[in-house]
Parts: sequence; structure tokens; C-alpha cells
Amino acid sequence: MTPIHQGLPPATFTRNPNLIPVQVCKQSGKLPGDLCAHDQRGSQVITEYFVPGTQPTETCDKHVKVEVCTSSNMLKSQYCPGNLVEERVFIKRDPLYDPEAKTPNYEAKKLYQQILEDRIIFTIEEIQQIYAGQVTFDDNNQITHVLGIEVGNLGSSGLLTEDYQYQVPTKICTYHTKWHYDQWMDEEQHVNGEHNNGENGNNGNNGNNGNNGNNGNNGNGNSENSDALDDIINDLIDEFGSSDEKPAPIDGIIESIEN
Repeated sequence: MTPIHQGLPPATFTRNPNLIPVQVCKQSGKLPGDLCAHDQRGSQVITEYFVPGTQPTETCDKHVKVEVCTSSNMLKSQYCPGNLVEERVFIKRDPLYDPEAKTPNYEAKKLYQQILEDRIIFTIEEIQQIYAGQVTFDDNNQITHVLGIEVGNLGSSGLLTEDYQYQVPTKICTYHTKWHYDQWMDEEQHVNGEHNNGENGNNGNNGNNGNNGNNGNNGNGNSENSDALDDIINDLIDEFGSSDEKPAPIDGIIESIEN
């Protein structure tokens, strides 16, 4: 196209003055909500121009905030360690796009995913009872077949859209078990225990330091008072005679000062 436009002046476009600018969500075309600016790709709030009366009036309901496991990028399960759980903003489609929907062995894949999620909660014995006749296990209680399909053939094989990763995850995390969660809880309690002990130790030291300070102040005060008393007694003795020869009135004065 470049040769065709050589020598021609730049084209200009004049916006119709009757159009009105309105901010909308790029994903829904509706008025932006609180989450539209927090899309993982960056703010999805843009400005579009509308003929008066045709602008959107509803607020975006496509953006939602959900908790995911950062280790698996799936929806968090009840056993995902808290330090791996994060709130993220996703797009909610209706229905959610399922890349496996039109692939071979789809029913077996769905059932296998459900079994993996149930294994987080139930024991192997309970899983064998729940899915009796649908699942085959080996001698080590590992799943080998689902609906007669070998597990090795149940991996992901569907097409992912460019923005699939920004859609609300469809699967619950199957990476973590109760053991992982308990390990994390033990570590948290250990760290909190050390923190509390440290605070208690500091408080104890502060108390001791305060007492030491008070004791020091009291000691200095007593020393200063004693020195002042000695000075007064010495002045009286110098004026009225030595301490061995001081008259009775002096004894009274000194006794009064000492008390």
C-alpha cells in the first residue's frame, strides 16, 4: 500500500461531534466495574464513542476475583498451603471454554479429573468403592485405567485460545494433600512461636533496663543528698567549733538535719 499513497497528503479523520465518549470494559463492552482495571493483562478500561442513547448502561460482570494455587494455577483446594494461595482477577465466560470438550476420550478425562480431586479428600479404599467398575488400580494402588482408557492417554490434547489463561480455571488443584497443608501449618506455628518468644524476651530486657535505670537514679540521688548533708555539718562545725567541742544547740541542729 505504501507505493500507492506516495505523494498524497496524510489523510485526516474528523470525529462526528454528535458522538459521546464513554469508558467501557474491553472484555464485556459494558461500563467498567471495580475489577476491570485489575485484569492480569493490564487495565481493560478503554474509551469508545456512541450515538447518544446507545451507550451501555449495565456494569461489567465478566471480571471476577477468585483464589488460585500459584503452584498449579488451578482453583485452590482445601489443602493448598496458605502461602501458595493468591487472589487473581479472571474473565468469567458462560459457558467456560473447555479445550478438552471435543477431544477423544473426553468422558474418561472428565472422570479422571474428578477422581484426582476426590483423592485429596478420600482414602484409596474409599475411591475404589466409589468408582468401582470405572477405575483400575495396580498393586501399588496407582490408577492405571479410567473407563478402560489407559491413564497415559488422558493428558491434555485440546486447543487453547490465546486468552485461555485469563479465564477462570475450570479445575481444582490436585497437587496438594492434607500432608502438605499440615506441613505448612507446622512451619507457621514454629515461626509465630519464635516471634512471640522474641517479643517476650525484649519485653523482659526492657523491664530490667528500666529497673536498672531507676536503681541508678536512686543511688545517685542518695549520694548527692549525703554530700550536701556533710557540707552543711562541716559549715556548722567551722562556725561553732570542732565536732568534739560543739555546744548542745549544735547537736540539736545536726540531729535535726540528719533526720
